[in-house]
Amino acid sequence: MKKIFQMVLTIFCLFVFGRIYTYADELLSPSSESSSNFSTEIQNTEEEIESLALAGNGTESNPYQVSNVSDLQTALAKPITSGNALYIQLVSDIVYRGNDKNKNINKNTVLDGAGHYILYNDTSYDQSLFETSADNLNITFKNIKYGNTTYPNNSYWGMLFTINSRINFVVENIDWNIKNGSQPFWGDSNPSNTLTFKGRNNFKSAGDKKGGEFVEGFSTINFSDDSKTTVYNDSTDSDAVFWCSKQQINIGKNATLDITTSKETLIQDGGDAQINVQEKGRFSCKFFYGSYYKDSGAKLINSLIGGSITLNFSKDAVGIFRTEKDSFSGKNPTINATSPDYILFESSATNKSILSGITPKFIRKDSDSYNYPIDYLTASGQNHFVSNVVGSQNVSASNIQKGYSVIYARASRIAGLDAESKVAKDLSIIEAQVKQDTMNQLNSRKTSYKLATQKLYSGNDITQDTSQNSIDKATSANGVIDSPIVNGSNDSMYVFKNLLAQTYYLYSKIDEGRSSASYTFASSWIEQVVQVQPLLLVTIPDQIEFNSIQSGEFGKSDNLNNYVVINHGNVPANVDFKAITTNPGCSPDVSLVDKFGDESGKLVLNLTAENIASAKSETWGPLVEGKQMLSNPMKLDPFWEQSNQASLYVNGKHSVTMSSGPKVVNYSIKVEVLQAST
Repeated sequence: MKKIFQMVLTIFCLFVFGRIYTYADELLSPSSESSSNFSTEIQNTEEEIESLALAGNGTESNPYQVSNVSDLQTALAKPITSGNALYIQLVSDIVYRGNDKNKNINKNTVLDGAGHYILYNDTSYDQSLFETSADNLNITFKNIKYGNTTYPNNSYWGMLFTINSRINFVVENIDWNIKNGSQPFWGDSNPSNTLTFKGRNNFKSAGDKKGGEFVEGFSTINFSDDSKTTVYNDSTDSDAVFWCSKQQINIGKNATLDITTSKETLIQDGGDAQINVQEKGRFSCKFFYGSYYKDSGAKLINSLIGGSITLNFSKDAVGIFRTEKDSFSGKNPTINATSPDYILFESSATNKSILSGITPKFIRKDSDSYNYPIDYLTASGQNHFVSNVVGSQNVSASNIQKGYSVIYARASRIAGLDAESKVAKDLSIIEAQVKQDTMNQLNSRKTSYKLATQKLYSGNDITQDTSQNSIDKATSANGVIDSPIVNGSNDSMYVFKNLLAQTYYLYSKIDEGRSSASYTFASSWIEQVVQVQPLLLVTIPDQIEFNSIQSGEFGKSDNLNNYVVINHGNVPANVDFKAITTNPGCSPDVSLVDKFGDESGKLVLNLTAENIASAKSETWGPLVEGKQMLSNPMKLDPFWEQSNQASLYVNGKHSVTMSSGPKVVNYSIKVEVLQAST
């Protein structure tokens, strides 16, 4: 209030001098009325100045606006209506000193940093920024940044020194980048207190003084649905990331918790510990050699009184445990798996056994229709340990040949296979597409097909290992005509083109790679029988025009155009001449004969089909109306072959010269088209 009084006195002096200058006679004999008015003026000025210093009313829609530590302390002391919460919003960065007082939070409070910093300016790391001073509180800190180049340190007691019971502390959208005094959370080990993460949070603790854990003293830690939290912890003064008795860490649906740490242990202290990963949640932890904390150990739990660690993974959840240090050691984890995507243990060194110090126990809790194999990696590649876990399965180093990686994963599966044949002019195809199975979180997918003219396995059960192996090994010698591979997760469509009409056996399987894992899992082959219907479609010229000389022989060069007969169908076709008839308008001076002597007006006429690709030809004739003739058909292959076409022309000879000039002849021929054998 000192500044306020100074301002009021200044106003008072200006007011008095003004009165002296303007109304000197009134000032010498002031009335009681004027004195009363003056007091009212001063009172109103004080209220107006205080309102300007702390805008807002502390409600959710109109939070107190604070710009410095003094304002924040004032706002924290404001009363609230029972059942409500106090809302405070930063309008600028604020800098704390360790000895700043009045930092107690004794009511339900929401502190919104609005993207501003709360910074710590003190050489001691033992002073708290904020602390609780009442039980049964809901406290939220959100949209706050901690640590910059000017003020890189913080209090060892974290954001909130939690020393009461039944405290629900919620943090949301926090950016923590602290060197010394870098422990973000301290919860007094009271089992009634909970810590909850919402939104997007990033925590980096890297320094050589007063490091501590990431979370100390909260037994229940929740990572809310859809939240994403990253933790980088390389600090001194503690051996673990989490510290509390009987700790439970819950990762919500579609939530992510990624931890990178140099600490020796993930969870430490007495009692049992649990990590629960809900549907589509992801938990990952990587141990590395640190710059500040230097230890070669990698343990999931290091209980001082013999506690255990249980990892529970729900549908589509992912668990990743990696180490750049020694292999995992300590307590053996029990892993309850209820349709997870995958659970991975892996060393960065390919010559190191990942399970030299622990034997995980995988317990399958689901009864879905997928297989859940346990595979492992050695320097020579991927290997199988168990093709499908049923019940429970312990995995030791000897089980996986001292592999550097081991995974429990949902095997790939094809939901179905769509195959449809389509036949039309110059078209004979099978469109094939695998029905997508979206259960797995993939980084790659490869769809393999085999199209065969016969069944690729014996017996009636394609699921048998012998049947699957038979399909795997089948080649063209077994009737396989095409074995395409389609790469890509989004579309598995493949079109088999230029297919002869017949029954086909289509097989398909998928190979899928797991995100963040160097594994590929193949589904079983499935089968679809597809019938390609025959199409017999041959086009023949409507007419053939030719010029002949007055007498003698004529041939292909005398035909006015290149006339072609074409097979547009998906079966080979035999084209054969059957009969010729004389049309109206044909000159009566010309007669068709099979041979002649010296008489005039006679025509020996032949029809020749010459295959364009092979140059083989068939000639039908002499063509005589009403006369049966023995002939060989011209074979045309299906439309996609070069041998599907033949040139068609007439040839023959005239008898003697005709005295009355050129004659018009007009004949119709009957040609038979039949499906030929292959």
